[in-house]
Amino acid sequence: MDKRVLILFSRITQPFSPEKWQELLALVPAQQQEKILRYHRWQDRHLGLVGKLLLREGLLAFDLSPELTEKMTFNAWDRPEIPGDMDFNLSHSGEMVVCALSRAGRVGIDVEQIQQIDFRDFQKQMTESQWEDIRSGEHLLGKFFQYWTLKEAVIKLDGRGLSLPLMQLETDFRRAWLGQQSWPVFSIDLGNGDYPAHLATDFENPAIELREIIPEYW
Repeated sequence: MDKRVLILFSRITQPFSPEKWQELLALVPAQQQEKILRYHRWQDRHLGLVGKLLLREGLLAFDLSPELTEKMTFNAWDRPEIPGDMDFNLSHSGEMVVCALSRAGRVGIDVEQIQQIDFRDFQKQMTESQWEDIRSGEHLLGKFFQYWTLKEAVIKLDGRGLSLPLMQLETDFRRAWLGQQSWPVFSIDLGNGDYPAHLATDFENPAIELREIIPEYW
């Protein structure tokens, strides 16, 4: 059984030229183009586009046709899916975009840029012990985003969105569990401490392969 999880990521710090933008946008199905163009900021438009390009590259790496993206569907909670046994998940924040793919089972991935927020607004999404761990640490924001990306990765794997009770989601940063259900979780190092990221899988011992795609590649 192929237990590989391929994680592709890119960091976008400046926009593509207008000509390159149109060339790359044409690779994406029309329905997805419309969604990308709804973003107001150029950064979000570019990250949305590059996420879909990373998905295409990931499919090719598994010897699958990138045309599968044209058959993408969404479940009742807006989780994207493609036909066959390939599962994938996308996330972007700040200047970073990531795509995780696997044929061994379901995957969820989340990346967040550490930024100044009033994380007290999220206290109700943490267990008492998690909240105490966040408040008692030296790097409050960093610890908060470690918990947040881990929980988001599990939610995105599960596919039912925020209907999952985040406050009841426990973790020791090796596994996460909710009642009798549990998942392996992994911290993903994207080479920049400002962007904590986590992967969750519904199968054990994934072979994680991390690959950066630089913007000049496109």
